[in-house]
Amino acid sequence: MGFTNPAEVRIFGNGGEMLPLMNSSPRYDDLLENPIYMNKVPTDFNQGDYILFYGKGPVTWSYNPLSGLFEHQLNLYSTAAYYFVTTGTGEGLAINAASPVIGTPGIEVYDLMITPAMN
Repeated sequence: MGFTNPAEVRIFGNGGEMLPLMNSSPRYDDLLENPIYMNKVPTDFNQGDYILFYGKGPVTWSYNPLSGLFEHQLNLYSTAAYYFVTTGTGEGLAINAASPVIGTPGIEVYDLMITPAMN
């Protein structure tokens, strides 16, 4: 992408979910920096090196405890999310390694196949 210093790559974006309908609801007033994982040789960025980040898309998923199901909400105004990549302003946020999950799950999600009723 023509960056002069790949060690300083930073990614900004808020995802593609819809803004709240009420003006009084909280929202970000600027682009958030997204943590990244960079797999590269320390001095150069060569073939086989890569950058990973988690980017939210225009569909929001949330768990409904009343129905026991996950529900999604489509962004009514956009089908895309945009992220901006920059460099030259210092090192960006890094993805930290998480501790492994221990124990048994409280909720299990299964792939459901829904077939339409035939008339």
